[in-house]
Amino acid sequence: DANDNGVSAYDPTALRKAGIEKKFSDRGFSIASVVNRLNYSHPAPVAVAKHSLSTEGVSTEGGISVPLTSNGTTKSPVEAQAEEDERFLKASQFCGDQFISELMDKFHSWLPARAVVKQAFGDRFKYDDKGRIMVVPHRPEGCPWADHLYALEKETSTEDSVLYVLFAENGEPDSKWRIRSVSRESGSFENRKDMPDAWKGVRDEELSKVSGVPGCVFVHASGFIGGNKTFEGVLEMAKKSADA
Repeated sequence: DANDNGVSAYDPTALRKAGIEKKFSDRGFSIASVVNRLNYSHPAPVAVAKHSLSTEGVSTEGGISVPLTSNGTTKSPVEAQAEEDERFLKASQFCGDQFISELMDKFHSWLPARAVVKQAFGDRFKYDDKGRIMVVPHRPEGCPWADHLYALEKETSTEDSVLYVLFAENGEPDSKWRIRSVSRESGSFENRKDMPDAWKGVRDEELSKVSGVPGCVFVHASGFIGGNKTFEGVLEMAKKSADA
């Protein structure tokens, strides 16, 4: 990772030659950005007005920024080092918390979901004779299906076969259901097949009239996700979308 070893994950020269430009920015809210801010001392952040810059707590001597104490005197090397150590511990704790959170999510949700998605992938022909619709059962711990679906399709040489994934909003018998268009690839905002254009941005009774499916709740304006009051309804939405 470039944040640790200075080696970019992608060759910048190759990207430029291919005409590929970076279009996403984390706006300074990545883990690396948060940790980087802990390299510096920011005195009295609450007292500093929004959208203003302040040099409070910093003395510039010969072009070098020197930390100041609360009464304006220069901090001793021992004090400055102690503050730096404290910020390092905060950064270390922050990174550790993120790592543990990710690890627990993988253990309790992502890994168990593999077996659930594999079963759902095998059962997909129950709902569509071409296997274009996959129904994922509800799990209280969550069931992140995308990674596993892509992997299963690759393993079985059936890439791009599943167009829509259906899942319940909760585990209650009367739960509403969702339909999700499958992205072309992980992290992509382009779908294998959107829901019909006439449905996009339409809700409730109006959507039921337009689609001819009872119990519709909504379809997002981009057509990547929608909802219905019942499983039968959302399945009908998926079938009509697949055949459209």
